[in-house]
Formats: sequence, C-alpha cells, structure tokens
Amino acid sequence: MEKIKDIDYLYASTRIKALERSLVTNERLKRMAEAKSDEEFLKVLDECGYGEISSISQISAAIAEKRSEVINDVLQLAPDKKVVQVFLLKYDYHNLKAIIKGQAANAEYESTLMETGNISIKQMLETTGSTVIGSDGRLSGIMKSSANEARDLLARTGDSRLADTVLDKACFAEMLKLAAEAGSLFLTDYIKLLIDSVNLRTAVRLKRMKQDSSIIAKYLIDGGNGTSARLKTEITPESLVSAFESSPLKATAIVAAEALREGTGLAAVDTQAENTLLDYLKNAKYIAFGEQHIAAYIAARETEFTALNMVMAGRKAEMSSEDVMERLRETYV
Repeated sequence: MEKIKDIDYLYASTRIKALERSLVTNERLKRMAEAKSDEEFLKVLDECGYGEISSISQISAAIAEKRSEVINDVLQLAPDKKVVQVFLLKYDYHNLKAIIKGQAANAEYESTLMETGNISIKQMLETTGSTVIGSDGRLSGIMKSSANEARDLLARTGDSRLADTVLDKACFAEMLKLAAEAGSLFLTDYIKLLIDSVNLRTAVRLKRMKQDSSIIAKYLIDGGNGTSARLKTEITPESLVSAFESSPLKATAIVAAEALREGTGLAAVDTQAENTLLDYLKNAKYIAFGEQHIAAYIAARETEFTALNMVMAGRKAEMSSEDVMERLRETYV
C-alpha cells in the first residue's frame, strides 16, 4: 500500500478547521456557569451544536451522542484510520476495566460501558465471557494478554488499582504502536507527554498517601520521555521539579511540588497538566495540513466534554461561577 502523505490530509484538515468553529469557547463556558436558570444554560448548549435539550438530565445523553458524531466524522475524514483508533483505545480499555472488575465483584457494570471504542460493547462482552479473554480473536495481542493478566491479578490479590495499571500500561503501549504504524511523530510525542503527565500525577498522589518508592514504581508507566525512571527514586518536592526540568510539564511539576510541601489539594496539578497537553495540541494550528488536525480536534472535543460535565457538576453543587471557571481547563479555541 502506498504511504499516506501529508497532502492526503488536505481535505480532512480543511474540513476539521470548519468543524473547530463549533467548539465550545471559554466565553460560552462562562455563560453556562453564570446562567441564572436551566433554560438559559441549555440555550447556550444549543448554540454549541448539541441540539434542543429540554432537561438538564438529558445532557449526558447529548454528550454521548456528540462523541459518537465526532468519531464518525473523523473516521470518514482520516486517510489513515489508525490516527483515530489511537484515541478510541481508551474506551476499549475502559470497558475492559469495568467488565473485569464488575465480574469479579459480581456487581452491575454494563451501565458504565461506552460504545465509542474500536470494539463494540456487544463484542467486548462476548469476548470477556470466555475462560480466556480474547480467545475468539477479537482483541489485539496486547489487549488480550493484558486483559487476562489483569483478571488473574485481581483474582489473586484483590487489588483493583494494580489490575487497572496493567491495562493502562497496555493501553499506552498499544497507542504508541498505532502512532508509529501511522508514521505520526506528532501523535507519538503527544502520547509520550501524556504518559509523563499520568506518571507525574500518579507519583504525587501516591506520595501524598505515604507510599514508598517501591510501591510507587509499580504504578508508573514506561514509554514516556524517561521520567518514569527518575520517579522511581525517593520523591521530594525538589526531585520532582528536577525530574521535569527540561519537560513541557515543568510548570506542572512546580505546582505538584508546592502541593507536596503545603499539603494542599491536587486539583491545580491536574489543571496545569491538562493545559500543558492542550498547549502541545495547539501546535496543530500552525500546520497547513496533516494528521495533526484530526488528532487535535478529537482531543479538543474530549476536553470540551469534560468541561461541560464540570460545569454541570458545579451548578448541581451550587458553586459560584468563579469557582466553576477556576476549575476548568483551557479550551482549544
């Protein structure tokens, strides 16, 4: 098959730039947070292309529908589907986690499954019902191996967090593999930065829980820019900043170090990390055409969905609009 070139993304990039005009802006999020009534809130949401919604209770379904719409759009636009499949893997692994833990606890889990992965919910339920998960050939080698390892680990130890880590490691490994097959350095570097971000936040949270380095090391993910090795040593505010000195996540590390010193909450760490990842994706705006636009658009929509859920949660908790906006990440537009 002939190698896909940047020029092959000319139409897709042009179309994505048009779609970006409908992304929720910071100004619209502020209007939602300041809305005096549900009707006013829903009116702004309608302006953002989520359709006429008559009740706040319908918003989750509207977001799910919009997510499916976005994925269908980019799958049709992308000359190389792997660029999109990279982002869908997290839904596959989310579903695996939910099914494996739900089955182990004999608890209801189907309501938490998401249909927007590479593998349908129906197929995922069928393949996880086997003695050997993935024996029907529906899962990739990485996914099959990690799913069975996670299920066995959970049965032996009862440690759901460690089982999740097995699947997280596999998910990122498979994301890197797909990005490499797509020949996208932009995607590869983004995933590496994402791994570093996850490791930084994991290390800080576990350190706050008084876990020692040997425990923390079990939950770190390889494949990033080498920071996981530096986080396997004793973590202090100083070593944390040093580990990310030359990384785009340096500002996040500084905020995390301050949180460790002061014993404050970690919401600011998450916000700074997410903003750093979004800043990286914004580099796509300076590229005429290429897979970068598709990757950035998918991630921008995910940021939007998260922001909408946070605004809804803030309204439900009767938080001030200022407090709600303070917790939000930056927007892509």
